[in-house]
Amino acid sequence: MGWKEWPSWLKGGIIGLIIGIIFFSIISIYYGVAFGISLTLGGYLKMFLDIEFIMTRYLVSFIIGAIIGLIIKKIKSKKVKNEKLFK
Repeated sequence: MGWKEWPSWLKGGIIGLIIGIIFFSIISIYYGVAFGISLTLGGYLKMFLDIEFIMTRYLVSFIIGAIIGLIIKKIKSKKVKNEKLFK
């Protein structure tokens, strides 16, 4: 089952998750440098070891992406219905 056969909510969720991972990584690195947190391996791991916080923000990113995917599917399906009516 390839990417094109996946449901739109799943594609949107995965895209949202990837964007969330990139966004939160950039924000974490920025705040680490801005506030002088050591970005050595130990310092970087301490920022990411709070599992509840990590799972919450990535789950929220996935859910937002899934909702956007569903909305896009609804818009596309309405366009197809309207095109069939006017032909």
